[in-house]
Amino acid sequence: MLFRSNFPAGVTFGISCFFKWQPIIFIPALLSYLIIKKKFRQFAFFLLGGISVLIIILLIYGWYNPSKSIWLSLLNHYFSAWGPNLHWVVTWLLSRNFSQHFADWGIWGGGQGLNGSFSSLKGNPKSGFFLIFKSLFAFIYLANLLWYSFKSKFSFINLMRLLLTSGLIYWQFSTGVHANHVFIIFAPCILILFF
Repeated sequence: MLFRSNFPAGVTFGISCFFKWQPIIFIPALLSYLIIKKKFRQFAFFLLGGISVLIIILLIYGWYNPSKSIWLSLLNHYFSAWGPNLHWVVTWLLSRNFSQHFADWGIWGGGQGLNGSFSSLKGNPKSGFFLIFKSLFAFIYLANLLWYSFKSKFSFINLMRLLLTSGLIYWQFSTGVHANHVFIIFAPCILILFF
């Protein structure tokens, strides 16, 4: 019974989150789908699977290192970490045209490139440009989630579309994104192609 439910999905999802934090971006979409579709039993088994992984990780490693790791991920001090997204373009524009104003905006330079531009910018993730762009990301992410959640037909294919758009929004609008973070969109892409 347990293994014919969403329990294994919750376990594998929990394991994937501890390999790389980025799949956490999918949690609101997955839970919204299960709740809106009134799949409360599947919801409970999915949560049970994920929570069981969390408990095992905490028993092995304690609470400090996992919580510190996720906290540092949320407060990444890179504006763009060499991931080709909106912030990568903004980094280039700022470093080419406004580098004398970095301090005013809560930014300090990263590694300087050969042509005088900065390959990355660092700063205080709780103020200035970081706060503006983190707020922009949160607004776009939540608007996308609400738009899909209140569609008249929140079907499985729309869930896959929501996962894909959530991943793309994270990839394009979140600060501190590295080039390898694009991996999270592959799973929903494969499922969309299959269905």
